[in-house]
Amino acid sequence: MYFLADLVPPPLPDPNSMVLSNEDRARFVARFAGIAGQVDYIVTTDRKIEELDSFLAAHPGATSISRTLSDRPYFIYGVFQTAAAP
Repeated sequence: MYFLADLVPPPLPDPNSMVLSNEDRARFVARFAGIAGQVDYIVTTDRKIEELDSFLAAHPGATSISRTLSDRPYFIYGVFQTAAAP
């Protein structure tokens, strides 16, 4: 999804694309909380992922946009810049 949206993914593997134990998932969430301020966007199909809380805390002005790909909704969270008028 990051590739399709021309975004750089976070410097961590996506835990939603692999099988993790509860302990490994907790370690990922803790590590992500430490770098959430360095991440510009989150793309997810699940609005209840724990790392979203860390991201939103690090980016108080963040908003989300919804899109659909192959009839499956996904959400992009970030601080979106509006283009300046010419």
